[in-house]
Order: sequence, then C-alpha cells, then structure tokens
Amino acid sequence: MINSVTLVGRLTVYPEIKTTKNGKECCQFTIAINYGKKDEEKSVEYYVCTAWEALGTTISRYFKKGDYIAVSGRLSVKPYKTKHGDNATASNIVVNDFSFCANKSNQQASDNDKVSLPLDDDDELPF
Repeated sequence: MINSVTLVGRLTVYPEIKTTKNGKECCQFTIAINYGKKDEEKSVEYYVCTAWEALGTTISRYFKKGDYIAVSGRLSVKPYKTKHGDNATASNIVVNDFSFCANKSNQQASDNDKVSLPLDDDDELPF
C-alpha cells in the first residue's frame, strides 16, 4: 500500500521543538495552501505537520512564520474522544523530507550573495 503526501505552502506559525514524555524531539507546524485563480474567490486549507528528531530540529532552525516550504511524508489519521465524549479524528502529515522554497525575502540576491567565476580571457563558458 502507498501512503504518500507532498505539500507546498506557507508556514502559519513559527515551528518549535517539543519533547515527548519518552524524550523524543518533534517539531509541529501548520502549512496553509491557497486555492483559486486570480479572478476567482480563493480558499485556504490548513495541514498540521510533524517532523521528528533531527529533521524537526532543522526545520525549526531554518524556517519561520510565512516561509514557503515543501514537505513530503505520510498521512496519519487517528481517532480520539472529545471532552464531551464524542468520537472524532485528527489528521496529521508525518514529514519524511522537506525542501526550501523561494520566499519574498530571499528572491532577490544581494551583491554579497552573487558568485563570480574567475575567467581568463581565453576561457569560454561551456554554454
């Protein structure tokens, strides 16, 4: 069976590390994904994500609220009882991998970020 999810969206909160009772570290965050075209009414869906141990630590260190992130993992759906005794389910994306995506703040590179290649007059670029 295959249980695979890939999402690209913006973080709605600052990711933070929490420690379970067993001493394992995890990072929980929510991703918002906008749907709809420019001329149509837009809707937003929110997905709760959990990244464990080193993966979660890395996400909490390098991402902040509003950043774009791409995550892949699996969907976890668990039943639970509400405080009123009703049956309910909680959906969560268990993150196995992530990717950095372009953000407004880092789309324009500064002069310090640009790389120049040392070329002699006789050298030519291969493209």
